[in-house]
Amino acid sequence: MGKMDDLFAMRWVLPEHGQALSDYYFEKTLVEKPELEEDEKAEINRILQESLQLDYAITIIWWQQFREELGNTCSMWGIVKWIDQQGRRIKLMNDEEIQWIQMDQIVDIRT
Repeated sequence: MGKMDDLFAMRWVLPEHGQALSDYYFEKTLVEKPELEEDEKAEINRILQESLQLDYAITIIWWQQFREELGNTCSMWGIVKWIDQQGRRIKLMNDEEIQWIQMDQIVDIRT
């Protein structure tokens, strides 16, 4: 096999095909939202309250929806600065950013 044969073996991909491939591989990384037991939810609430009251940093992992029932997990470390009971969300803050996170999307907390 010569160099000329290798030239024709190269992939030629249209931009639309490249985007479709990118979307396909992205969708393969998506997962369903994990379901939490009641004791796990209670533990998450306790840690959120402690971070708010005692002003210590935690790492929150939450699920973010992308397609129908599929999504991805995100994480951020910081200190809980506010718990909005009516909106069911928390305000997490660190040196670089501020993030409002829906409480029903939280799947794990690490201290």
